[in-house]
Amino acid sequence: MTDVVKPPETGATGGNGRAAAVAGLGLRRNVLTMPEVLTQCVANAAPSAAVSVLPAIAFIYAGNGAWLTFVVATISMVLIGYSVSVFARRTASAGSFYVYNAQSLGSAGGFASGWALVVGYVFTGMATVCGPAIYIAAFLGQFGIHANNTVGAMILMGIDLVLATFLAYRSISLSARTSLVLEAISMTIILALFVVAFSEKGLISPDQLSLKGAPTGGIGPGIVIAIFAFVGFESAASLGLEAKNPYKNVGRAVIISAVLVGVFYILGTYAQVLGFSGQTSGLDKASAPLFDLATILGVSWFGFVMNWGVALSSFACTLACINAGSRILFQMGHDGVMPAVTSRSHATNQTPHIGIYLVAPLMLLFPYIIILLGHTPIDVINWMGTVATFGFMLAYLLVAIGAPLWLRKRHENYTWPAIIGAIGAIVMLYVYYASIFPNNALPSPLFPSDLTQPTELWMAIFIVAMIIGMAWYFIVRAQRPHVMSQIGTMQEHNEELMAPAQTS
Repeated sequence: MTDVVKPPETGATGGNGRAAAVAGLGLRRNVLTMPEVLTQCVANAAPSAAVSVLPAIAFIYAGNGAWLTFVVATISMVLIGYSVSVFARRTASAGSFYVYNAQSLGSAGGFASGWALVVGYVFTGMATVCGPAIYIAAFLGQFGIHANNTVGAMILMGIDLVLATFLAYRSISLSARTSLVLEAISMTIILALFVVAFSEKGLISPDQLSLKGAPTGGIGPGIVIAIFAFVGFESAASLGLEAKNPYKNVGRAVIISAVLVGVFYILGTYAQVLGFSGQTSGLDKASAPLFDLATILGVSWFGFVMNWGVALSSFACTLACINAGSRILFQMGHDGVMPAVTSRSHATNQTPHIGIYLVAPLMLLFPYIIILLGHTPIDVINWMGTVATFGFMLAYLLVAIGAPLWLRKRHENYTWPAIIGAIGAIVMLYVYYASIFPNNALPSPLFPSDLTQPTELWMAIFIVAMIIGMAWYFIVRAQRPHVMSQIGTMQEHNEELMAPAQTS
């Protein structure tokens, strides 16, 4: 059996003591560069996969204003990213919002934030593991190899998860560099198609820029759709113990990723609406928007490449979900709110391998069950992605509320963080409201619109998952109340590390 590195006792609370304790916890320190940290955020948002579907759905509601919905969504996510950076500039941990909000909202708020993110990452992994089952199967089908069936889907999904799990287990650096390469390839492939669209149709679209015919009542639902394209963009917050210069790079990566991914979505939406303009069948009727766009532009061969681009993006997202989810469990295990086994790290690889072994199989088990019950990988993406989104939205809501409260506790100026946090919180509450009580049934793939799979069912599944997590929290608190004071002890504070230099 492989040796593991167990966490030290959490008795040191001073600056040097805490830093020394954290340094011995078994995660590989100071290894991830800024581009690699940034890639974790971008990969978790899976922009190449999202841009292949979500702009068309936004267009159903907002018409020529679809691009504007992504502008508003980008601004909203930058505001949430700012709230994240309030914490990231001052503290570094593997626990992401779990540690952040424990400092501002107490142990219950911190646990709820961390558990919501774990739910989000696991269910996102369930959705993205289906990417190869769809896009690689489509690629193979072009050569007469029929993998678009239950057995083929399960094989491709299994290969996807096994490879992602191995990379996550092997090394965070290897994971980050793999994601960096894959996302660069996939986004470049899709951007090339957008360049073709602009060269064929021109850069100016008067109808879009003037919002011609855009229904006023459709902008709001369109924003909801657009915001869903960003979920997971905050995941660099789980790399605080492994990033180089985390107080600078983690918060910056979260904000830059929101801007980078947002610009990609805005350009992609604008290009797709532009490319479909004048066609008998519009973007809202396209079953495969990017592939249909390639056909319209006379580069149908591009579909061969596009399949791989979207599949690679899906794989990178699965890998990012495993990395982020396992690290939050690792932090929770160290603090004692999860079984101690989750706090173990691999002695050689210095990765939270027990956490990886826990989250990764779930990403395959549930999709397999759903497919064996007669549903398709598209159904898995629809349903699991919906549950995941609710988890991320709750975490974003809590971090927007928590950031100014934490600054207030620290006796720091919190005026602007309070204003920005209030706007971010209102946006998240609106997303919840519009998701649960839409004026019109939101279409697939975000929300199953058929009567047998109502949106309320997936909200209920999310609520049940949260109830299970919070029930565990209250059991631990009742049986071991001292554990609550340990939440967030595995972290470093910026001012603590600077203390020796200030006193020398």
